[in-house]
Parts: sequence; C-alpha cells; structure tokens
Amino acid sequence: MFLTVNGKQQECDVSVSLKQFLEENGIKKEAVVCEINKQVIEKGLYSDTFLKEEDVLEIVQFVGGG
Repeated sequence: MFLTVNGKQQECDVSVSLKQFLEENGIKKEAVVCEINKQVIEKGLYSDTFLKEEDVLEIVQFVGGG
C-alpha cells in the first residue's frame, strides 16, 4: 500500500501499525510526534493504530542543540 509520509509517497506493508512502521524505518518513537490525516496520535496508541492506504503521515522529530 502507499502512504504519504512527510510529503513524499512511500510504500509499506498492508496491516502495519504505526509502531511497526516507525521501527521498520529506524525511527525512535520517544523522539517523535506523529500525525495521521491531521490528527495527532498519542504515543500510547502507536501499537493499536494501523496505517491504511492513502493515509497522510507526518512525523516530527525533536532535535537537540544549542
């Protein structure tokens, strides 16, 4: 299936949870906030939130620095 991830089309497995998607793409869930179709998803729901065809996923990653 295809998703839009941070403005770019990306292919992923069918029936993948948000948690699985992040892990498969090397993204630590502790360092990001995710939004699916303009709705922020709570970190506690990442395992129970399954991505669907044509979802729009925005991943915002926190970066430290000074």
